[in-house]
Amino acid sequence: MEKLLLKINNPETYQHLLWLLKRFDKGEVEIIESTDIFERNKSVLHQELKRIDSDESMMMDIEEFDQELEKIISSYED
Repeated sequence: MEKLLLKINNPETYQHLLWLLKRFDKGEVEIIESTDIFERNKSVLHQELKRIDSDESMMMDIEEFDQELEKIISSYED
């Protein structure tokens, strides 16, 4: 199965494309309406990538994370 995401700026072109795609059997082509969730996730990921590139975000593996978490927990236990 292949997926394709299109951004169409012309409403008339969009309508023509929908007309064409609707002529296919649902087993061949399924029209999935775009949601704002994709755009929101895309925006969040781009922002995080900028933070990583600018060294504002710190990346660590699971062992490093576990050590940091243990330090934080132990600081509150005393």
